[in-house]
Amino acid sequence: MHDHHEHLGGMMSHPYDQQPAQPWTPPPTNTPYGSGMPTYVPPPPPRMFANQQQRIVWTLVPVVSFTILAWLPFVVACRKGVVDIRVPAVYGGIVAFILLFGQMLPNPGNWIGGALIILMAVSATHTALLDSEVVKIGRK
Repeated sequence: MHDHHEHLGGMMSHPYDQQPAQPWTPPPTNTPYGSGMPTYVPPPPPRMFANQQQRIVWTLVPVVSFTILAWLPFVVACRKGVVDIRVPAVYGGIVAFILLFGQMLPNPGNWIGGALIILMAVSATHTALLDSEVVKIGRK
């Protein structure tokens, strides 16, 4: 029978014993975690708009609907993970308060129109700034 270990002088040896021992060297310090660990790069934040046309259309929703649908862009943004659920809830609550309870308060004609115009301007501006890297109001 043929001995498979003849080239080793008839003795079995451990595979790690065949290489000379290498001295330990510390990892380089020019990377945050040394050379063995990849640097963590967080995923990009979710986006509301894929292009400028979408930004324009969604910004016009509160304006064209005269604030009635001011909450709608934020529901979509919430579904995309851009804003917290409280943002569309606050806009919806304000719209509901103005439209439903505004008639019950004294002199509704004096303030309902102004309140709707202010809410329209705020919600349209907030919608346009949803993907802004600088403005983070209501962002997750």
